[in-house]
Amino acid sequence: MDYILARRHKRFVIFAGPSQHAGMGRHYISKDGIPTTLRSEAARFYSSASALYFARLCNLARIGTFCIGEEEFNEVELQAQAVRGRP
Repeated sequence: MDYILARRHKRFVIFAGPSQHAGMGRHYISKDGIPTTLRSEAARFYSSASALYFARLCNLARIGTFCIGEEEFNEVELQAQAVRGRP
């Protein structure tokens, strides 16, 4: 396996829903503050505090329940997000 793909980094994401259940049907919150099923569009944060601050700024309580959790991303996924102008 290529080293660049094997290296994983954890980032905090906001899940739209009461818990971060595994598998298909998982919903994330995007940088626009709206729910998305695309993991690549999920807003990513370095800390749970910054994710919570973003949730409060976007008034995510209006969409219902949400939770903050960690996801692992590889180098390619993080570079693709950076190219699109997102940290």
